[in-house]
Amino acid sequence: MKSLFRSSGANVFGVIIVAGFLSPGPAFPQSQTKPPVAAQPTDTLGAMSAEERQKREDWQKSMSQVPLPKKGCFGAEYPRLEWKEEPCVAGPNYPMPPRNGPRPFPVGNGNDVAAQAPSGFIASASGSFTSSGVTSESGPIGNSGPSLPDTYTLQINTNQFPSTTACAGSPNPNCKGWEQFVYENNPNASRVGMQYWIIKYNAPCPPGGGWNQFSFSGQTDIYCWKNDSAGWVGVAAQPVANLGQINLTGAVNASGDSATLVGVSAMKTVPGDNAVGAASGWQVAEFNIFGDGGNNLGGGQASFNAGATLVPRTKIIYGSADPPICDAAGFTAESNNLTFGPNPPVATPPGPALLVTESSAGGSPSNCAAATTVGDTHLTTFSGLLYDFQAIGDFLLAETGPGFVVQTRRSRASPPGRMRRSIQRSRSRPARAASSSARQGGSILTASQCDSATAAKSPSRMAATWSGEAPFISSWRRAAIAFARRLTGLTSMPR
Repeated sequence: MKSLFRSSGANVFGVIIVAGFLSPGPAFPQSQTKPPVAAQPTDTLGAMSAEERQKREDWQKSMSQVPLPKKGCFGAEYPRLEWKEEPCVAGPNYPMPPRNGPRPFPVGNGNDVAAQAPSGFIASASGSFTSSGVTSESGPIGNSGPSLPDTYTLQINTNQFPSTTACAGSPNPNCKGWEQFVYENNPNASRVGMQYWIIKYNAPCPPGGGWNQFSFSGQTDIYCWKNDSAGWVGVAAQPVANLGQINLTGAVNASGDSATLVGVSAMKTVPGDNAVGAASGWQVAEFNIFGDGGNNLGGGQASFNAGATLVPRTKIIYGSADPPICDAAGFTAESNNLTFGPNPPVATPPGPALLVTESSAGGSPSNCAAATTVGDTHLTTFSGLLYDFQAIGDFLLAETGPGFVVQTRRSRASPPGRMRRSIQRSRSRPARAASSSARQGGSILTASQCDSATAAKSPSRMAATWSGEAPFISSWRRAAIAFARRLTGLTSMPR
């Protein structure tokens, strides 16, 4: 089979699911029923040559920059760089309820780890897995009925936040907004979409807009929930053995939200209603695998085989490259039967991200004790594009032609001036800028020829920055570029 599914661009809030075995065949009909699809690992990145794998990854990145032509469900197939409209499918008619009651020992219903932005708001979050020993999983649909094979959800959940958009009609000053980005898989449906919540609205739900009233059994608080009004987007069934091929991402700004599935050879996306205004409140992102929905008794549970181990990675973009803060919190009522630990995972890129080990042999006394965080060392261009760059050596940073060149030297060393927080949290040693120099004509201008006063007078726009490097290195390079600009009269470097 071909694979399936990225966010439709900078103006939408996206959920991305990257899968290696997803079929890009015809869109699922409005009826949510479909036959089970057996796993056929014939189109995975791991089975491709390095050259072909890079082509697919480049295509995925390029498609993420292609805007949607309008509201609706769309798909794209490799190597075409265009969206094709297709029918949407109905979302689930049962809720994915918020956490409630005491925290359990297994993962879920508030017992989880989440990636908290050290500052500002989260613009996007993505989740992926590495796994070992995972052979089976089962659970009920909507926390009711028999346990069925490969019945689970992948969820990226925002924190619950004050929302003037959602809570305008609530008499409760503690009313909150909450948004979920969900991939749901069971024998009857496989789909991606969004579910919106107004937490403790405590009044009849807002008229119109498709809001459903909800209360937990034995409690009087009133919650309101709804699916995206456009529907969800259907995908091929994903047995739990495919978890290592799946990546779920959410991205948000003030203008809208969307859910997007990205795979090796195809993508699908659906925009959302932006019903709770998450862009102004999202500071913590929870990602994990949970049961498939819930009811007024709570959330369902995804049960794995003995010997199963998962390492979820939650990557966030929030405006800095510093590692996220591990927040020992979760927001959804659904759960799985694994526990945290026994050991934290080794820090690996990409970041900024939080990784955590959960397994049938867990038993960690603290969920964050089983977690690791990692920062990011992207290069940022004038156009705002980010590049992973871990090479060591001498490189050309920027140039305006033969008359002006900025060069840099990068090494693996970790001097005392390097950001200690990055080392302690990420346990990684990415390449750093060891020195920088600028050349005007035949004259080489090194950073030592400049001082902080020169840097202070320099234009704020730089040729490029390493957002994860130590402050003294950044100042050193800024001084060199500023001094060169004074000689050349440049106020900015060309793209």
